[in-house]
Amino acid sequence: MGTPDILGTQGTFSFYTTYRSAGLKETIGGGRIYSVELKDGKCDAVLYGPQHPYINPLKCKSLEESSLKTPFTVYVDSVNDVAKIVIGDQEIILNQGEFSDFVKVRFSILPFLQSMSAICRFYLKECHPHFKLYVSPLNIDPSDPAMPISAPATYAEELFKAIGFFYTQNMPPDTKALEHGILTDDEFLEQMHLVFEEEKRSMFHELNRFDKGVQFHYFNILDQTCHTFWRAMDSAHPLYTEELGAKYGKTIENLYREFDQVIGKVMEITDNDTAVVIMSDHGFTSFRRGVNLNTLLLKNGFIALIDPSIQGETEFFENVDWDRTRAYNLGINAVYINLFEREPNGVVLEEEYDDVCEEIRTVLLSFVDPQTGRHPIKHVARREEIYSGPNVVNAPDLIIGYEDGYRASWETILGKIPKETVVDNVSPWSGDHCVYFGIVPGIVVSNRKISLDNPTLIDIAPAILKYYGIDTEKTEMEGKPLF
Repeated sequence: MGTPDILGTQGTFSFYTTYRSAGLKETIGGGRIYSVELKDGKCDAVLYGPQHPYINPLKCKSLEESSLKTPFTVYVDSVNDVAKIVIGDQEIILNQGEFSDFVKVRFSILPFLQSMSAICRFYLKECHPHFKLYVSPLNIDPSDPAMPISAPATYAEELFKAIGFFYTQNMPPDTKALEHGILTDDEFLEQMHLVFEEEKRSMFHELNRFDKGVQFHYFNILDQTCHTFWRAMDSAHPLYTEELGAKYGKTIENLYREFDQVIGKVMEITDNDTAVVIMSDHGFTSFRRGVNLNTLLLKNGFIALIDPSIQGETEFFENVDWDRTRAYNLGINAVYINLFEREPNGVVLEEEYDDVCEEIRTVLLSFVDPQTGRHPIKHVARREEIYSGPNVVNAPDLIIGYEDGYRASWETILGKIPKETVVDNVSPWSGDHCVYFGIVPGIVVSNRKISLDNPTLIDIAPAILKYYGIDTEKTEMEGKPLF
């Protein structure tokens, strides 16, 4: 969790195509699109790695100019939907609609002296009439990591030797490629199952040599599938169609069934002395409508604009008049008071703080979505009502709990202030859990009797410690042992 790709990002794919479209941007969130030429069935292209350590990017015209580079060539069959990719001394033959295995890519820093490697998968999306090639984000190579990605540092290579190459980046299913239409639903699900298979390989590799202690394994694909395919089983979602429901409506349920099989195999391997706990940190619900929270604050006098005529055209609060702004939303569930002497241009005095917080709470809870007649915001908490300890001062002043079906809009998260207050969510990212916590409870299942009536996430750690005879009664832990 949090491990970047070789570029230092959360995952940046590359897409090479001969297709020309006015709406096809070169840079999109989570990826780069490159226009290429196919001459006599041959396409020359370049994979762009991280910034070259000996080139000043400020003196270059583009990000690619200052990047490490590795060329590759694609030969497309003139008749059949098949192509050959040549990169370094490797040749990869792919049918249209086929993912490659992981390919090791080496970037030369100083010829013959210094280099770094990465791994990626190629996906041949189309041969004719247009050439389209997707390349996954360049992952840090576990067989030769450019930076430490495991503890101990040697473990990544040890795991590679046991199970082969594997995705090392945080959240490898490429949801951004899906959102931008680079990968179709079927293509995304195929990539998702590639991730699932390698996650199972790594877990069972360790479980089969497990003797004693604690083994923890995190699967991310259930989370990512719920985020992206909720639209297929929620007939009230803006993107739902009968065709979509018929084809993908069982996608999430079927994945749960696959996990049932995994758990069954785990139970076969473990013995009666081993406690097995299956848990999630949250549940899920539909994300149908997005609330432009900064717009709501603007309409109720908490935010002021420098130029109201360009509302919605800027982001990152570029058009905000901070000298007349009392509060703002940044992120998904957080409202901050523009407090004097805390914020760079704070205007709310300490003696006004409580009144402003309560005024905002009243406004948010009373707001009604004009399209649905529902209240998009179910709960608004002061930070002291949720958090305790010395770091409470670093928490948001107000924490928003959205109602079922709602969430902060994509625009409001980054400080944009559109004109509409609530909008349909038309992104494939259609399921979410960033709502009032009571709407999306997680699950916990164990082969040991759970003695707590209402177990919570913070009860897991004390449960593990007590299982090994470690008393947590005199510690600062708030949780109680599960068993």
